[in-house]
This record gives sequence, structure tokens and C-alpha cells, in this order.
Amino acid sequence: MEREQAVQKKKVNLALVDQARAAAERKDPVGMLEALWASNLQTGLVRRVAAQYPSLDPDDCHTIVADAIDGFYEMLSQSPGTIRNPQAWLFKVALNKAYRLHDQRSRMVSLSEDGEEPTVVSEDGGTYGHTAALRAEALRLARSFLPQLGQENVQRVMSYYFDAIEKGIQDLSVAEVAEVLHLTVATTKQCVHRGFQRLKRVAQAHGIKIGDFSQTLDCEDENEHEE
Repeated sequence: MEREQAVQKKKVNLALVDQARAAAERKDPVGMLEALWASNLQTGLVRRVAAQYPSLDPDDCHTIVADAIDGFYEMLSQSPGTIRNPQAWLFKVALNKAYRLHDQRSRMVSLSEDGEEPTVVSEDGGTYGHTAALRAEALRLARSFLPQLGQENVQRVMSYYFDAIEKGIQDLSVAEVAEVLHLTVATTKQCVHRGFQRLKRVAQAHGIKIGDFSQTLDCEDENEHEE
């Protein structure tokens, strides 16, 4: 046990992480996995997920990290150079996946305890029940609309906003999003404006009452008039 803990506490070898990125870009999954494992990043990812979400069992944590690494390979093999900081990218994706699984299970437990079923967004103008269920359904719909929101940068920016909304993060600045996604502030502002406007149009086209949808998703374009 002590030996295992000592291994887990080793620092991540960034040179090997870069080798993993290069292997993924040349479509070498075996080389990527070998480099990631040797770098100790994979072990660190599992440990971080387990520490932040203790409700998840070890199998969940390993599956989440494996899914994040699959996404890492898929993105780099298809679009080399799109991930500049592999370690930060993998941590962000793994923790997002862990949060979603934790949140989903928490809501299931809550609903089973009170014996009620949530009412959710419907296309016939129906009423809505639990706030958490409504927000979750609005986010699910918004994510399903991503491919219809335009160019890649618009989709990346909107996806980041959806992640923030899901985590309950407020006052997310355009500058912060621009820095994380390696875009200029001007480009990010444009993507925010276009993304939210297109999201509203797509939602309306699917028969969703845009007032309820926008308010639930907190997707009003407050950054539209920023200097």
C-alpha cells in the first residue's frame, strides 16, 4: 500500500505527456497510452477525480479517465495542434465528466427519496417541475443543438459556457473564456453573441418557448455590449 501511494505521488513527467500528444497526432494510440502511463498523468487523473468526487467508486473513476483519454486521442488524431496543454485539457474533461455523473446520481437519489418525478421541457408548452430537472433538461437540449450553432469556435465557446452553467459558475468573463480556449477576446465576444442568438433561433425552431428556455439556461447574452 505504501509503495502504491508513493507511486501515485510522483510528479507528472511533462516531457512524456508531450510525447503522448505527439503520438496521438500521428495516430499512434498505443504509443500515446504508453507515454501517458509512464508520465504518471493517468494515475494522477484517477486520484484527482476520486478525491474531488468521493461518491464515485474506483471503477467509475477509471472509466471517466479512460473516456477523457479517448476524447484526447480522437481530437488530436483528427485535428493536430488543437490541444496546447494536454495536462490541463485532460483534467478539465475528466472532472467535467465526473461532475456530470455525480450530479446525475445525486438527482436520482433525491428524486427517489421524495417520491416525485420531475417535469421537464416539452415542445407543447407544458409546465415544468423541479428546477434542477428543468435546468438539466435545458442543458441537454442546448448541447444537442451545438452542431447547429455554426463554426467550430462558436461551438467551443458555447460548450464552455454550458459547462460553466452546469457547474453553477456565475460571472464568467469573456476574457477568462478567451484565455482558456486560446482565442482573442474579440473573437470570443463574437462567438458568444452569435452562439446565444443562434441557440435561441434553433430552440424556437424546435418549438421551445424561448423565454422559459433562456431564463432556465441563464443564456442571455450579457456580454453583447461589452467594450
